[in-house]
Amino acid sequence: MAIGAGGDRLSALPDDLLLRVLHFANAVEAASTSLLSRRFGALWRSSGAVNLAARVPGAGGRDAFVRAADAALAAAGRVVTRLTLHVDDGDHSGYCTSMYNLLRDHDVVDAVVSHPAARRVEELRVAVAVHPFGHDKINTMISSGSVRIYDIKLASLPSKTLRVLDLTNCRNLTPASAAAAATAFPWLDTLRLRHCISVYLVSDGHSSDVWTVWSTRLRFPAATVLVLINCDTTGAMEIYAPRLRSFTYKGDAVQPFDLQISPAPPPDMALVNLHFTHAFCRHDYLHFIHNFTMAIKVLKLKAPASRHLSDMAFVRVFPNIEHLELDGAYDTWNKTAAAVASILHCCPVLRELKLNLVGTSKNSKRVQHFFRRNSQVGF
Repeated sequence: MAIGAGGDRLSALPDDLLLRVLHFANAVEAASTSLLSRRFGALWRSSGAVNLAARVPGAGGRDAFVRAADAALAAAGRVVTRLTLHVDDGDHSGYCTSMYNLLRDHDVVDAVVSHPAARRVEELRVAVAVHPFGHDKINTMISSGSVRIYDIKLASLPSKTLRVLDLTNCRNLTPASAAAAATAFPWLDTLRLRHCISVYLVSDGHSSDVWTVWSTRLRFPAATVLVLINCDTTGAMEIYAPRLRSFTYKGDAVQPFDLQISPAPPPDMALVNLHFTHAFCRHDYLHFIHNFTMAIKVLKLKAPASRHLSDMAFVRVFPNIEHLELDGAYDTWNKTAAAVASILHCCPVLRELKLNLVGTSKNSKRVQHFFRRNSQVGF
């Protein structure tokens, strides 16, 4: 948005288009940009968007961040409809310790979204920066209780107005009560959860003398897009989303897994993208993918490199799949050919098949050459 040799190009934009540009402007950068503060300050404040990106170094970082968030929300010219929180502790090497010390006695998200200007937010995104040592390590530390990142009380979220909810590195998504959970998120269209821990958006607890078994249930009557990336869950998983059109999942092939799309699967169910990150029991794998037997038109399936294509074959017919992508491994010619034949038999209307396979034996080059030579053969 800088002014170059060609002059001020932003000034020529109509207000409605400029509002869309300012919709993505970072709050701190927007406030410190002379062009915006001089000419478009009022327009930016009326855009309905507040995007907060900050580093939180040192013990006083949390309070400073909350104060800055309150100031940005207070400066909004109208009710905020889009709120983004992106926090970086500023010290990757000491990330776990510093974030734990900063957040263990405070709920940053609750403090921000409880502001009166944020009570009708339609799009909420919350994320902690991705760090070099990887999410697997941090997920282990979080689930063990040694680190807490962004505990969120669902009661503090504006669930009645939310249409987009995007959370990364969040924990304890637990409703205040079953009654409250049953009526929450009536308009939520898009849900994206990445590296979230303890996801009980609708929860049923079954207690015994020894332990409590939780069943993770996601209930979103209006959702069309659902993304679950490396979310740690305990026990079974049940998803009720009658209008779902796109589902992306990365993680274990949990068992049992039940997807309730609707009594009659919608004809416009478009895409299912499944990426299993660990070795799976074939029974669990089949139970997982067979939730999508009747609905989908596009299936992208990726298994761990150790799983051969023969382990990914289907045993039920997918009557609507038109596009299929498989990522896996292959070893012997006979197993690979039989697996492909089984897959084609289960997809009677298939129009496009993509195989992204990694060889695991001395025969792998021969198999690869065969599929490359015949890749253009019609079904």
